Amino acid sequence: MNGLELARGYYNDCARELILNKFPDQSGRIAAGLVGEGSECFGFDDEISKDHDFCPRFFHWLSEEDEKAIGDDLRELYDSLPSCYEGVTRVDTPQTKLRSGVWQIGSFYDYILRSKGLPETRSEWLRIPDQCLAAATNGEVFTDLLGEFTRIREYLSDCPEDVWLTKLSGRLFEMAQSGQYNYPRTVRRGDTVAQHLAMDRFISSALMTILALNRRYSPFYKWLFRAAKECTVLRETVDKVRFLTVSEGDEAINRIEAICGDITGELARQGLTSSHDTFLVSHSDEIAAKLRAR
Repeated sequence: MNGLELARGYYNDCARELILNKFPDQSGRIAAGLVGEGSECFGFDDEISKDHDFCPRFFHWLSEEDEKAIGDDLRELYDSLPSCYEGVTRVDTPQTKLRSGVWQIGSFYDYILRSKGLPETRSEWLRIPDQCLAAATNGEVFTDLLGEFTRIREYLSDCPEDVWLTKLSGRLFEMAQSGQYNYPRTVRRGDTVAQHLAMDRFISSALMTILALNRRYSPFYKWLFRAAKECTVLRETVDKVRFLTVSEGDEAINRIEAICGDITGELARQGLTSSHDTFLVSHSDEIAAKLRAR
């Protein structure tokens, strides 16, 4: 089983009844699940992921009031859970301590978002990296009868339109600058190191653009392609991005232009831009102009 299945089973088989018995009055106020950092929370883990810190783990989340009342007792209960489940032994490292156990809800989100409090203004939203927002909204909540943890999770999942458009405009510009402008120039110069750097930037920004057009946050860079493969919008374009990794020179330039053409078409389908120019700077500028006019 993968990490998320392991966590769900560990909670259901080893913790749920204990919580009901030890905290009969508060059990309905204790949220539990696996959300946050690590490939397990995205469902991206595999056999290779088990080479470090892979173990049965989950979170308990408490309101500020309940943290004061039962936080220490709940931590004691969590620490007493079986050290081995389904043949997998719990690992006790600084990393796993940050990725499991009992957390006050506000403190958990502050840690995941690398920000104090929830974003409210446009600038506050833009200061939080996409990978942090992805980590705050991934995984699975096993139980949350109180609803406070889920309320914040849903709030963060609903990115404001102007914030989403600002990020999209920037990614379109990065695609144009790295892939359509700089990559062909590095080819003509014969600068292979610069070619790889430009291609890396183009691939990353293309995948982030595809995720944005699917209204999804971009995870940590090594999971961008895996996340994009799950998208429904521009699914075939994701394969074109993959082929770029084995392309170079004129072939790569042609593939870049094909990808930018797909993006241009999708922007039109979503009513985001009206330009037919496949040079993506024009689309970035059009979105930016609309934002300034608001």
